[in-house]
Amino acid sequence: MHARLIILVVVLLAVVTAIISWRLHHTPTARVTKRFNALAALISMPQPESPIQMAVKGQNLQGFFTASAELHTPVLGAAGPMSPADIASLTMAARASFRDMRFSFRDLTITFPAPRVATATVTARIEGSMTSGERVDEIRELHCELQHVEHVWRFSACAVVDVLQR
Repeated sequence: MHARLIILVVVLLAVVTAIISWRLHHTPTARVTKRFNALAALISMPQPESPIQMAVKGQNLQGFFTASAELHTPVLGAAGPMSPADIASLTMAARASFRDMRFSFRDLTITFPAPRVATATVTARIEGSMTSGERVDEIRELHCELQHVEHVWRFSACAVVDVLQR
């Protein structure tokens, strides 16, 4: 009888711990953070890729953006609304000039100004080697807006923040 009670208490504690863990990891902030991490992993290229791998990544990249996303980045020469396909093409063209590249987001600050809308300020870093052999290590601050569309957080706007604007 005593052993059954102990087993019941242990199982009950395990279930409560699992529920609490699930709730903590499924907050809107955690989901937006996961979206940024997934985007960074998709953009990164730790080793040279075949054209097929690049095409698959380009196709997957389109799912990260709303139907018309505002993109303002002088580095890529983009300013204004763009379709997910255009953003993927622009990104893949930029990636093609790299032999290897690691893309990461740091110092992510997320706010929720309205239901189903998130804004984020984040530091983006690109490290890698160009096909010419030149090393690249660039850091930019970004301001992004995301919308919760079809049960997924999608980027609706992203702009490089000039340091002098802060």
